[in-house]
Amino acid sequence: MLTVGNVNAAAFIGHPMISNTILLVQYPGESQRWEALTRAVMSGWDDCPDTQSLVLSNDTADVLDQSHTKYQLAWVQCNGKTSDAELDEALEKLGRWQIPIMVTRENEPYPSGASFQNGTVVARKDDDPQNLQLILRSLLSQSELIREMRMELVFAQRQQGGLIGEIDRMDEEMRLAAGVQREFLPTSLPSLGPVNTGVFFRPASYVSGDIYDCLRLDENHLGFWIADVVGHGVPAALLTMFVKRALPTKEITSNSYRLVPPNEALARLNREMFEHSQVNARFATATYGLINCRTLELQLARAGHPYPLRLRSDGSFEELTCDGPLLAVFPEAEFDLLTVQLEPGDRILMYSDGFEFAFGKPDGDDGKEYRDNLTDLVHQPAESALLHLARAVDAQPGSLHQQDDLTALLVSINKT
Repeated sequence: MLTVGNVNAAAFIGHPMISNTILLVQYPGESQRWEALTRAVMSGWDDCPDTQSLVLSNDTADVLDQSHTKYQLAWVQCNGKTSDAELDEALEKLGRWQIPIMVTRENEPYPSGASFQNGTVVARKDDDPQNLQLILRSLLSQSELIREMRMELVFAQRQQGGLIGEIDRMDEEMRLAAGVQREFLPTSLPSLGPVNTGVFFRPASYVSGDIYDCLRLDENHLGFWIADVVGHGVPAALLTMFVKRALPTKEITSNSYRLVPPNEALARLNREMFEHSQVNARFATATYGLINCRTLELQLARAGHPYPLRLRSDGSFEELTCDGPLLAVFPEAEFDLLTVQLEPGDRILMYSDGFEFAFGKPDGDDGKEYRDNLTDLVHQPAESALLHLARAVDAQPGSLHQQDDLTALLVSINKT
């Protein structure tokens, strides 16, 4: 049976110990062996702290785990027959209380004051009792500081646990938001006649401020567009869903339908965005293209977005310039319509401005580096051009933590 002085184990577990008390940790049958030394060390000590004895036995580990203690110091007294495993187990349990510990063993090889292990100091049994008293005094003088640090540690651990839980919750919510946004993106891109489409899409975070679509409008026409909401994170991602729903591409009546020209589509989207962003202004850029896959005529309109690139089969390229302001700035804004006759082997590349940051500083060398990587796609096979672009992005310093969302939409016309 485990005893603490004249108190049984149950009482030891259920009642907190008084403060300013030294716990004497002893092995069975050892109390008389250490009584004289303990009395000598405590003699002549003004305001000597109380002492209570804990006799170690088989259930000591469980008791030490459960006890709520206010002891200021533990003095472990053990004979030469005590195994290192037994001592280590006791010290491990006591160490969880985070109080100073002094260890005295028979035939101690280390000098008094030496560190036995973290938080534990050696005191030789054959040393002057006054020296051992000085060690105890020194340890006791630090006990209040250790107690305060222990309370701060508990508080910090609780805070950390709450923060970890909150971070996990936010992480789960962001993953769900990313899943919802992906549902607004096409699962596959269409091809029609000689025209094929492909996309490179890489959000900077969970969700993206970029959005795109490519859809078959009838047996001859493909519509394709890309938009970039100003800003990042969830607010920008939410607005991309609005853009997806509000951009008109086709009007269907009872007996016929009408394809909405790109400039008209952007003008109508602009009015919708302006009306819904009066409180918290949110702007976006966009480019919309409509291609007749039979005649290869392209109609194009732009709203503040980077100019699309026409990559020709002979290795040359040009910007397709047409004017148009940011979306949601002016309610009655007008957007130019550009008509281009494409040729077999041509490609149209629409891209977001994140590539300016992905390839070096956008203000360095007039943006030549990012432009070179985009126009280099003219030399790549159509089926692997976007894979080449992805590898070029991955090769850049900091590609794992890109500054902005990246989206590139490539429309290719087969040569035959």
